[in-house]
Amino acid sequence: MSDNNIDQFRKSFASAIKQQSAIAEAVRKIKHRIAVWSAKGGVGKTTFAINLAFALAEHAKTGLLDADIDCPNVFQALGITEKHVASEKKVIPIIRNNTQIVSMAGITSETIIWRGPIVSQALAQFLSHVKWDVDILVADLSPGSSDVPITIAESLKPTGFIIVTTSNELALLDASKSIKFAQRLHFPIIGIVENMSGDIFGTGGAAQLAKEFGIEFLGSLPLDKKISDYTRAGKPLHKTEFKDVFENCVKRILA
Repeated sequence: MSDNNIDQFRKSFASAIKQQSAIAEAVRKIKHRIAVWSAKGGVGKTTFAINLAFALAEHAKTGLLDADIDCPNVFQALGITEKHVASEKKVIPIIRNNTQIVSMAGITSETIIWRGPIVSQALAQFLSHVKWDVDILVADLSPGSSDVPITIAESLKPTGFIIVTTSNELALLDASKSIKFAQRLHFPIIGIVENMSGDIFGTGGAAQLAKEFGIEFLGSLPLDKKISDYTRAGKPLHKTEFKDVFENCVKRILA
């Protein structure tokens, strides 16, 4: 290896160490770090994460990190069209319902096609280069069990995972993978939520899965158009007839 290559390696290594230190410092300041996740997409995880953050914001300074870099949906779900601005070289979150929200959708509206390492680096920036002022951070993780959710989980060091699933057979199969993923990385699991419960996707599957794994069943949300209508209008679900599951989650998180 030439001297130039050695110097480049040293600089890259030093930069990586500096970034990890910045992430560790940012994470250390956040008391509750909640990862909302499912190995399967399309189960309503983002809608749940948004409303969980809104419910928690009633009790403490709360942030919501849209950690799905290539398919960020939080802004769209809330009808947010604003873009992030920077101050002192840090991104300023968008505020909704007293919740500090950060998403790649607030950086660019372009379609993002990035490979894993670049996505992971962008997520690291969202932890260390955002002007968070929060006691609680809810991270809406991307679905799947690739290096991206693993990287953000390892960087965030969640104080608790909440698994979201439907009662559909395939969704439950993937939810079991989510549980095993968290257990393998020794992350505490707060519990599991059943979303879109009812005649179409079934009901009771999440409660049974919770029993099998010995974890908490946090409640269910029905397949009801009012849920997406409320979310789009910015009306928190914990202030509606769907409040029970969010009140239960808040109680478990802040216990």
